[in-house]
Amino acid sequence: MGMVNRLARIFGNDGRSLIIAADHRQRGVQHGLEDFACLASNLVSVLRFADALVATKEPMRHIMASWPEGLPKRGLLLSLNRTGLSGSAFEWDDRLVVRPQTAVRWGLDGAKLLIRIDPTRAETSRQLEMCGEICDICERWDLPLILEPLYCTQVRGRLKVDYRPDKIRYAAIVAADFSVPALKIPYPDGPSRSSRRRSFRDIVHSVNARVLVLGGRKVRTKAFLERSQDAILDGGSGLVIGRNVLLDRNPSLVTCALQRIIHQGEDADTALANASREAMA
Repeated sequence: MGMVNRLARIFGNDGRSLIIAADHRQRGVQHGLEDFACLASNLVSVLRFADALVATKEPMRHIMASWPEGLPKRGLLLSLNRTGLSGSAFEWDDRLVVRPQTAVRWGLDGAKLLIRIDPTRAETSRQLEMCGEICDICERWDLPLILEPLYCTQVRGRLKVDYRPDKIRYAAIVAADFSVPALKIPYPDGPSRSSRRRSFRDIVHSVNARVLVLGGRKVRTKAFLERSQDAILDGGSGLVIGRNVLLDRNPSLVTCALQRIIHQGEDADTALANASREAMA
């Protein structure tokens, strides 16, 4: 029952979830997220419209200690591996910074693990071995694990996530067969909106797990909301969003609109119009 109860605190009754991500800073300074007090304030303001938070030990500890009284608690997930500092020579070697037992000890509801996949690199074997060990630990503790499989390549010495549909699907299938409740994946590239939607549907149908879409780099709000709408319509179970909320000029507005797209089935325009009234209330 522990797994079921924890999943119920992460996902709504409709099986969907809007998860706010705040685990960027441990990979290095993130432009726009340097001010901790501002970040913490934004997190509290947007979490009232979200279902859950995934974060590193800090700001997780701060949010748990300073959560406003009377505001319903949200599902809380601990980000487990962050050693691959952005742009470093060892970025590929992304090891644990905390273990699932810490999430259990803190009374959290789940954990998130990122694995990098490239069949041409020997490091992938170590990533998959780490994944298997963490999956076993989480299963033993009835702790839901969201697995983030990223197909990565080296481009001019920099590690890049591959957004081609076949690569995302490959990584998703490999990850899903570790038997986890949910995957966090990129939304696929493509020449048109309809082709991207077809590719995403194929990915969803290839795995036996909830599929959550990651936010990635900040893009225009309207385009981001439309992409989120498409993901939900095509079988996605929600979103894990950081920068596209926290770096927006109005984080609460965007989060409220996403909540309406995910849980109320509104299109991007309607959700944004309704959110402009709700977020101000």
